[in-house]
Amino acid sequence: MTKQPKSLLETAIEVNKFRKAREYEWNNFPYDGILGKLPDEWVQPSIIHEFESIRVKLLETNGYSAAQIKQSIESHSKRMNQLTTLKHSLKLLGITPIPKNIRDDIERLFWFKRAINAGYPEGLYMLHDRDIAEKIIRDRKEKENLKLGRQKGATKNKERAVAVQSLAKKINDDLLKNLTSARWNLERRANYIVKTLTNKTIEIDGKPSPAKMVNGKNYSSGTIKGWIIGT
Repeated sequence: MTKQPKSLLETAIEVNKFRKAREYEWNNFPYDGILGKLPDEWVQPSIIHEFESIRVKLLETNGYSAAQIKQSIESHSKRMNQLTTLKHSLKLLGITPIPKNIRDDIERLFWFKRAINAGYPEGLYMLHDRDIAEKIIRDRKEKENLKLGRQKGATKNKERAVAVQSLAKKINDDLLKNLTSARWNLERRANYIVKTLTNKTIEIDGKPSPAKMVNGKNYSSGTIKGWIIGT
């Protein structure tokens, strides 16, 4: 039987799988200017996309090896250093010429590497205009503060719940010690505790606070029952 040619869809799927595998392989190296990943915790997606596009162009479309690209980045770095040191010197020593068709891409990769080596936040000012860099820094700071606030809030909520739970158990123990209320079933004791907690306070950060949830609502009888029976 004659083998049927692959459809465009099948071909596209295979190409996509190959590209994903290739990206995974490239990203599995420590960052060196061409291989590895840019730190996505502070480098913007647009820069990461540009870096990855240049990498595909140089390594796949143009057929250069990673070693050749690293050598070109190093050559550009030496060139920049010598220009800074010698300024108007017309002779640059020990520098491998960079092919003209990839010179702009090499310069961009060099700049990316320089920014990544500088780290956050200095590197942002190399990758973006000052206004954009400062906005990114402000946004990140706000997110960090929000996350810190949520973490502190979660800790406070836990402290509050532990304090109210301890108070609820004490009230329950007192009920069980009383001859009359000791005969109450779990539901009745839980409802009584809910009402009693309404007028009770707990200590949070050394200050009295209502024995309620952080949103000001009472704990439910179901929660109280869980505390009593240890679930």
